[in-house]
Amino acid sequence: MKHLSFLLLLFLHQTFPAGGVLKLVAPTFHRARMGSDVLIPCTFTIDKPPVDTGQLALSWRFQEREVLTYNNKMNSTHPRASINTARIKDGDVSLYISNTTISDGGIYTCSMSYSVERQDKEIRLDIDDLSVKHRVAVGVASFVTVLLAAAAIFLVYHRRHKKRNIPRVQEITRCGDGTFSLDVGRFAPKDISFSWHLIQPPSSTEKQQLESTLIMSENQDGTFNATSTCDNLRGKVNVSQPYTIQAAVTHPRLKQPVCKEWTSDLQDGYKLRPIVTRPLQLSLCDPGEVLCSLNLESFYPKHIDISWSCDTGQSQKDISSQEKYLENPDQSYNAESACKIPGDSLKDPEFKVIVRWKHETMEDWESRELCVRDPGFPWRPNITDMSPLIILPNQQTRLKCTVSGYFPDVLTVMWFMKNARQETIPVSNGSKYEIPEISREKMSDNTYTCTSTLCFTPTSNSEEKEFICRVSHPSLEEPIERSTGLARTKVSPTVTEPIKFSLCGSGDVLCSLYVSKFYPKDINITWTSGRDQINKIKSVEKCIKISDETTCNAISECRIKWDQSLFPLQVTWNHESMEEPEYKELRITDFPWIPTVGEISVPALYVGSECTMQCDINNYYPDNNLTVTWIKEKGGQRLMVSPNIRVEHPSLKPPIERRTERLHVMAAPVMVSPIQFLLSKSGNVECFLQLNKFSPEDITIKWTSTGKQNEDPILYDQKAVTEQSDSLYSTVNWCKIPWRQFLRSVTVTWHHVSLDEPEHRELHITDFPWRPVLGEIEIEALRDGTESKLQCKISGYFPNALTVTWLKEKEKESNEWVNVKNDPHYKIPDLQHEKQQDHTYSCTARLDFTASYESDDGAAFICMVEHPSQEGPIERSTGPLQVNKINELCALNQRKNTK
Repeated sequence: MKHLSFLLLLFLHQTFPAGGVLKLVAPTFHRARMGSDVLIPCTFTIDKPPVDTGQLALSWRFQEREVLTYNNKMNSTHPRASINTARIKDGDVSLYISNTTISDGGIYTCSMSYSVERQDKEIRLDIDDLSVKHRVAVGVASFVTVLLAAAAIFLVYHRRHKKRNIPRVQEITRCGDGTFSLDVGRFAPKDISFSWHLIQPPSSTEKQQLESTLIMSENQDGTFNATSTCDNLRGKVNVSQPYTIQAAVTHPRLKQPVCKEWTSDLQDGYKLRPIVTRPLQLSLCDPGEVLCSLNLESFYPKHIDISWSCDTGQSQKDISSQEKYLENPDQSYNAESACKIPGDSLKDPEFKVIVRWKHETMEDWESRELCVRDPGFPWRPNITDMSPLIILPNQQTRLKCTVSGYFPDVLTVMWFMKNARQETIPVSNGSKYEIPEISREKMSDNTYTCTSTLCFTPTSNSEEKEFICRVSHPSLEEPIERSTGLARTKVSPTVTEPIKFSLCGSGDVLCSLYVSKFYPKDINITWTSGRDQINKIKSVEKCIKISDETTCNAISECRIKWDQSLFPLQVTWNHESMEEPEYKELRITDFPWIPTVGEISVPALYVGSECTMQCDINNYYPDNNLTVTWIKEKGGQRLMVSPNIRVEHPSLKPPIERRTERLHVMAAPVMVSPIQFLLSKSGNVECFLQLNKFSPEDITIKWTSTGKQNEDPILYDQKAVTEQSDSLYSTVNWCKIPWRQFLRSVTVTWHHVSLDEPEHRELHITDFPWRPVLGEIEIEALRDGTESKLQCKISGYFPNALTVTWLKEKEKESNEWVNVKNDPHYKIPDLQHEKQQDHTYSCTARLDFTASYESDDGAAFICMVEHPSQEGPIERSTGPLQVNKINELCALNQRKNTK
């Protein structure tokens, strides 16, 4: 029962915010030696310090049994358990246990509520019993056995000593509050560091660094334990996608950092517990209903159970409600749940409205409740006006007490009188005092305002010295009251409002002073100007007297033309009830028409282009005294500017300045030459892209290749950016690509802030500069019936995917050609590709045949070469061949010999 009452106290504590988001930090395990005193660490932080202990509730439980609570006072059910209450304001709620025993080991839970937040942390306490010693029966043993035992002990000790003090890194643990923790045990020295990263999706190469909190404790043997907890991932993670949490531990005893990872299930995003940032909200509706609403924020998944009920002290009744859901940019959800209750139900101070909710991230239901006497109830009565007590013999005195802003409309007003003996006497309707019925008025916000009036006629020996108006309402635990103050015959004027200024159509300024609640009605108000205040300004004074009130009000107005020499302006009022006059001094800086200066609107700045910066200035008067100065900061880089604007006006004490961030003058990258290609020894193609004359320096260049399934793998590239003499930048980006990628396409894309959209170039193998070069066809003397050959030298090509076709003219001068490949009369040897020093290839294309006078004489041959770098084939022709017959050749030789 005590545990349940504490939980109820936790819920009640969260009903109204004190301002601050709670973060509870504790290790997942802790170790102590039996018989020692142990401090189980647990600390907390809030985002809006200092800590208000009045809004804090704490509970420590051991194995689900409560051992200690704190609610402005510590209450311990465990004789050896305590906390240092002086340390709570520093965020320390660690549990101290003296003289630990084996039975103290187990699971401890620290539950804490602050403002609208509640968090729990579990810590496992391990107790080491060092008093248990292993006893070994010792018999008679040989000397050899003793030596072997000693050697074994030495080896075991040596191995343990080597492994001693190396950090024992556990696995990452997901905590119930959406954080992650990593425990490291028994390490030395103390120096250790943790780094946390979020990777989403798990396949991404980008890591988002996370902040973390570290708690350390020292063991009895001088080693240390550490628990690192990363911050909640709210706002950092897309809750509907899987993600990976990565933690790395660095320590001098580790050869390299130890990395641990935790990856969410594919179907399980980052579950977020609902946050309540505001108490229950109440608003008034017509006709007399109250709308109750609760906002639950940033939870995931979407499903959540919400129920409303009302409690009259005798019974509870469920109330129907409606929920609205809103999806946040991080895919989490907000929910607004609302229900309506009759306004008359709030007339009962015991009436409560209760809302409960349950989400899969919560172990149990949570709730909020509200009644009319809770601190956050919005419609408590306020006494907004009270008449002073002016005693004029034989003249009726009328006192008024005005009460505003209350709901429901059940208000009780009582009057009391104090006499010279300081006796407080209730006043009621009768022959001496008249208390008319209270006049009530429903306001536009559906609250009520009422005025209670007390009338009486004092005599020369009246005993009335003071009256008190006392107000009771269901929302008030104690009545509120207001006094008239002691009886007076004169009342000094009060000035509760500042002097008002308004502009006239003529350009004059109308100055108005409102003076209220003075008696008698004669009052003197003067306006003067100038440094010496000797120039009196004409003014108009109006006395305002409400018929049933004794006191008077007055308004004094004067018109001035804009003239800086008039200031300072002074208004002085004097009344017979005042010991000396009072005044207000006005300076130009009191004018309400102070320039409103917007932010500087900055267009994109491009080298060599005109641009316009502008800044809107509004709501100032007069219009002929505004000075605007544009300032450019000196120094810095040539293409970086910081324009500022300074606005000066008489109504301003210091000038108003607006600054921009340091701006870059942009220049778009220029591709001054085509992409260059270079062959490497390995046969890969090195591509070089040069971009010049751009600014700022940052530029993104990406090389991609279209794969078989339209994939775009990113190719490895390197980049060098250099600054030129004109403060612009240039870059050479190169990428090594297997030549076969060019059979499809390779694309290089560059993006720069100066470009509306990325630019790109698409590269194909036809862009290669290594195209085959054909020499002339070599023809030896052809003799009928002898072995002959035609050959053509081909060089300078890459890759070696070369196709050679030999064609023969079908008939002389027919211009029809046939492929000789399938003609048994002709033989085409395989090509032999030879790699050259520039890594291109060369070969010789050959056609072998037995020359025939009948078929080959006068015939023409073509060597046709096809290569991937060529869009079409290239050719070399022999022209008509001449084949000599043998007898003709012999006769020719004889004639030569005779000569």
